[in-house]
Amino acid sequence: MRTPSPLAVVSSTSTPYLFSESQSRLRYAVLGAGFAGLSVAYHLLKQSPKDSNLCIDIFDEVGIGGGASGVSAAVPPNSDDAPIVRRRGILRPALSMKNMMMLKDNAQNGLASCRIETIDKDGAQNLVPGICLPLNTSFYMPEAVNVHPQRYLQALFLACQNLVKELCDYGLGVKELRLHKDSVHKLLDLEGEYQAVIVCLGAKVEMLPELCGRLPLRTCRGVVAHLQLPDYMGEEYPSFGPSILSDAWLAVQGPRSLCMGSTWEWNSRNSSSNVFADEAAEALEELLPKACGIYPVVIIELANTGYLEGLVQGDCLYHGWLGKLMAQAVLSCKEELIPYELTSWKRTKQ
Repeated sequence: MRTPSPLAVVSSTSTPYLFSESQSRLRYAVLGAGFAGLSVAYHLLKQSPKDSNLCIDIFDEVGIGGGASGVSAAVPPNSDDAPIVRRRGILRPALSMKNMMMLKDNAQNGLASCRIETIDKDGAQNLVPGICLPLNTSFYMPEAVNVHPQRYLQALFLACQNLVKELCDYGLGVKELRLHKDSVHKLLDLEGEYQAVIVCLGAKVEMLPELCGRLPLRTCRGVVAHLQLPDYMGEEYPSFGPSILSDAWLAVQGPRSLCMGSTWEWNSRNSSSNVFADEAAEALEELLPKACGIYPVVIIELANTGYLEGLVQGDCLYHGWLGKLMAQAVLSCKEELIPYELTSWKRTKQ
């Protein structure tokens, strides 16, 4: 009879579950090949003992970025040749006094590598002519980036593969990284095979019977409108202008195109990227006033020029950071390295 490890597994939704068995090499399974899953794989490779024998199996039925991570950053289709970083800089207008005080605190106490500048109306207008600031204050993150999600994830997987090759070439133990285009239907199917199973499935974690209904998930459906500035309009978005983060975010794709998105439907179970006419009309009716309140110059003219796609999504780059913590917790067998709010569900009576 196998004895479960005291280490429960980590999920990007995110939580620890499960089992372990002493073996001659370290074996880890990662469920999901999105931002969190690939971040976990990379940091397991990076932080594991250099002379260890290590095997990482990544399971994702679609492949790299096949879920919400792959479309969450609002990149139009047919953009396979696009750069990973679409645009640098994000501008966030203050929308309420509470919001402004929180952002000011972040600006004053944030990491030096995550610089946040507090700027007034004139400063914001210099960055984005025509922008509206309800409280005449906004926060500018010059180093923040808007990325092409699929290309970013493909590059991250390539970085994992290159790291495996580099470690093996130096004779630092045997390292293996394998991508399986398969679904894991039950965690128990993997029992005894791995030291840990790291669950990074997002909303699809509910498909695992061992975790279904046990996690305090709050899923949501996001919608993304791809908008093109009509030819008859003379205005263009500034070449070096930042993207805008507000109730509805605006991710700039070029001088005459941008994407507009927002959380649309809370507690949604709809993970399809297809948006039908009724949902599109309803979503635009809600999204456009949010966007117009901040950047009215072109949004009204764009209202009927685009199309929408949808997904169930979350803060994907946050999940990338979280993947690093998961890897540290797994390798050290110290669950306390994971933020408390991600493990508190286990101490709640069902």
